[in-house]
Amino acid sequence: MSSSFSLHTALEELDSLDTKAKQDSGSQFEIAVKCLEEPLKWLQSGIDQSSSLTFQQRLQLIQHPAWKRHLWVVCQTIIPHWAFALGPSSPHRNLLESTFVHLNDTTTNHTANLSQQQKQAQESCTMALTGLTILLECLVTEKDCSLGALEIYSQLIKNLVSPALLKLYIKSQTDTTDRSNGLTTANNSPKSTATKTTTTMMDSQFLCTLLCSIPARLGNAFGLQTIGKYGETNEWYLDKNYFVVLSRQLAYAAIETEEYDEKEEEGDSCVSKDTTNNYKNKLRKNKDKNKKSCIGFMAELLAKMLRQGYAETCIRTIYPIALAHLISAPWTKLWEDAESLSTSHGLSKATLFFVHETLMSQQTDKTQPIKGSVIKAVVVDLATIVFGPSPPISLPSLVDKTDTAKKQQQQQRQRQRRIIEFLKHVIFELCGVRWTDTDVLRLAIATAVVASGLDWDQDSKEWRLSEKTSTMTIELLTAVIEKWTDPVFIRHSSEKERHYITGALNILAGYLDKDSLAQVVSGTSLMSGITRWFGSADIGTAKLGVVVAESVSGRIDSKESRFACGVLDLQTDRNLFRLKDLIDTKDALQQETKCDEECLKDLFENDQDSNRELERELKEPEEETELDPDALFDPNESEVSEESDLEPYLMETESEEDNDDDDGDAHGPGGGNSSNGRKGVRVKAKSVRQPAYMLDLISYLEDHDDPVKLEIGLGAAKTIIRQKAGIGSEIGENCVQVASLLIRLPETYELTNFRQRQQDALVALVVAAPETVTSFIIDQIYNRNSSNGQKQLLLAVIALSVRELAGWTEDRVTDILDKAIDKKDPGSLSGTQLTRPTGTVRVFSHSTEIERKRKEATKANRLNGLAQPVFFTPLLLGWWEGAETRARWWIGHDKLLSERFIMTLNIILHSSTNTVDKRRIVTEYFEFCSSLRYTNCTRGMKRSMLLGIDTILNTSYRDQTELLVNQFARELAGVQEWLQDIVEGVDEDEIKQLAIKLLDEDNKAVEKGYRPNVLLFYDLKSIKLTKDRNVINMHAYICI
Repeated sequence: MSSSFSLHTALEELDSLDTKAKQDSGSQFEIAVKCLEEPLKWLQSGIDQSSSLTFQQRLQLIQHPAWKRHLWVVCQTIIPHWAFALGPSSPHRNLLESTFVHLNDTTTNHTANLSQQQKQAQESCTMALTGLTILLECLVTEKDCSLGALEIYSQLIKNLVSPALLKLYIKSQTDTTDRSNGLTTANNSPKSTATKTTTTMMDSQFLCTLLCSIPARLGNAFGLQTIGKYGETNEWYLDKNYFVVLSRQLAYAAIETEEYDEKEEEGDSCVSKDTTNNYKNKLRKNKDKNKKSCIGFMAELLAKMLRQGYAETCIRTIYPIALAHLISAPWTKLWEDAESLSTSHGLSKATLFFVHETLMSQQTDKTQPIKGSVIKAVVVDLATIVFGPSPPISLPSLVDKTDTAKKQQQQQRQRQRRIIEFLKHVIFELCGVRWTDTDVLRLAIATAVVASGLDWDQDSKEWRLSEKTSTMTIELLTAVIEKWTDPVFIRHSSEKERHYITGALNILAGYLDKDSLAQVVSGTSLMSGITRWFGSADIGTAKLGVVVAESVSGRIDSKESRFACGVLDLQTDRNLFRLKDLIDTKDALQQETKCDEECLKDLFENDQDSNRELERELKEPEEETELDPDALFDPNESEVSEESDLEPYLMETESEEDNDDDDGDAHGPGGGNSSNGRKGVRVKAKSVRQPAYMLDLISYLEDHDDPVKLEIGLGAAKTIIRQKAGIGSEIGENCVQVASLLIRLPETYELTNFRQRQQDALVALVVAAPETVTSFIIDQIYNRNSSNGQKQLLLAVIALSVRELAGWTEDRVTDILDKAIDKKDPGSLSGTQLTRPTGTVRVFSHSTEIERKRKEATKANRLNGLAQPVFFTPLLLGWWEGAETRARWWIGHDKLLSERFIMTLNIILHSSTNTVDKRRIVTEYFEFCSSLRYTNCTRGMKRSMLLGIDTILNTSYRDQTELLVNQFARELAGVQEWLQDIVEGVDEDEIKQLAIKLLDEDNKAVEKGYRPNVLLFYDLKSIKLTKDRNVINMHAYICI
């Protein structure tokens, strides 16, 4: 190659190499190797000056469109044709990997010149970003790609998201000029400064989208939807693995931001003799700007992961690292910027959830509250990460009027505003979230108090609230009292929300001294609100008023005048006593102990170690030893060295009453009481009394060792629940516990009609308390410990409960069938009808007709207002969450469960026809069906979805065709396309006939409810069915 090698020559030869590679079409491997090898020689610096380019030329070559075309040729031509020759063990594999990122030794050589390192970093970063964009775009365009080519794509993308390159991506997001060029031209003439280049990098939002789309694009390319269980694969690109690594690199980049600034200062000192003072001052000003740009990109990337639903994954990875580097990284700025770009308080909420879950994991007794000293040790670090270090106790800047002092005061006001908004969000907006409880409130309030500031009392050697913190606490307590005393909240809030807000009131009141609390009580409507709680007809509601009254009175009144109602009972009202004790917690004012700090340090370090082990597990995946609840037990698989000493034996008679009542042969060797290998038991109903209350029923169902009590309790469960429904608070207080016991009943006893009675009791429980019990049942459906049989049972329970709430009973169904049969066949009359006397019966009194109409009056639909928020949407939310996390216990992996799930949705859809939730349910059902359009569905799943579409057309919007078209024009067009695909691609006659029927009805509905829009129809007259095969000839036309 001549010495006059230039950029223009390189571009011409690059186009020539690409043209030869495309024309070759996989016949000569030497052409492909030359296409990979020659461009890399031009990018080598300092080896062969006759064939290499300068830094400026190399950068221009990489940024030129010809280089992108070269990468397209590599991805779409060379890799698919020569995937077998470019495997991991191929000697030419290095050429392929270097084409996408060309890293020299200068990036790892610390003795090299700083300018040389930065040049190489800029070149490598630009090259890697271009290659990453091309590779991800190629995954979308390449449809029929071999597995070997996909493996190469995956490995190349993995190289481009390595830790070293991720650091370069983050550091590249600065808006300053290239530092190395500035150093070399600082002492030159002004004309020479025109030659310095500007770092042209990718847009930060696009780069974040690119990095976060890798799991989805690789997953779609490899076809993960065809895998029966996602838990069987542990590839690096799965979202559960990829976002852990990405979050860890994000945290390390935040830590190294300070270290990078220190290296820049060392570089400045090395060249300070040759630089001017003006340039040095300019570098100092740009340092903060560079740092803000890096943090801004990290916040953008973190916010992107939060918006995609990976907040928990990010926090589990970042928070332990942040604890180990509290001072050396700008965590507060990162948290603040990420929250401003993502959902409201999403990051702080996820952080609070992780800390609470971690603390609860070390609790031996989950029912006991967390120690106050433990909470104090946790919230000090939590407040530092989320809100920054606490401000000093004395601020001399109050007198100072300089710009710096004003800026600091403005930052402190903004910080205090964030603290108040965070605490209001936790108290008022998270009161209905499932995982929140009083321990979460204690953590959040203590974090806010510590972040706002505390003062140390030298006399009492105790912490006390600062003036600013006291003002904040009074403001929040006033807002909580206003909500707690609201009559609407008292009447219509759930039991959890009442307990939650009551706990917040007591915790905040506990931080105030006696005088401040007395002023709050006198200045608010707390006393009148307590009277409203006392006036409630529900004893449980009134008891919460007693809790607040006794708690506040115990703080502000003397011992002689304290309010003591005596209504609370230590045995039955333990939760209320815990609420009452919250006023004495004051976790933020507790003294920290070294023991608690060391335990917490080890606890969070264990979380960090578990995250580090993930990368090692990705290299060598091991089989999970998790127990499958549906797996059959094989005694031959267990290895027992010694014989067991536990031998079965016949139980002796335990009751003298049984001896007197039973015959002698009943207990003899050949009597009917032998077990035959199972726990056979003769049930004597009169030996155990029938339960009369819900607590008695709980005690019967809890005794798994006594089959007699289980038999009686299961038999009486439905009757007791029906009797107690709507009366008192027994159902509301014990429904979740009873539901849990009914679901987890042991199956080792041969109880009579076990499944039917279990199902009837659960249905009665859901009908009695639909909101509370349905939420618990849906959680159990998506619980990892629930077996497939239990999940099918719970889906059936939901379906039957919905129909009963909608007014569909067995008697009503029988009457409708009888009327339909009589209408269909008028001649099939019963014998009594045939023997009626002929003639005309004249009725002179209308009382009989009025009584008949009164009995047939329309009943209120109890499902109204519950179908969508209680049943339909929570079921779909669990489905979406399982589809996103790809958990191995998700019901979508089981085809039979998926079919039952869709039929349950159909029943809710059918039953909600006359409710206010109909439109929202139909909208969500259309979205659900569209998500399954391109998945591998079974025949039963397709049939179930077609039945749901039929329900919408013929039941939900019957005689409302125009309204259906106006509201769901786009959805109906998508349904038409889907039905056409089914008709053309399905072989089952039943599915095809149902699809043709629905397609015809859909077309008629659109024609009848036609509006002046462009709609797509199909001519069903051209569908011809033959005996041998179905010949489908759909003619599409546009009706305008």
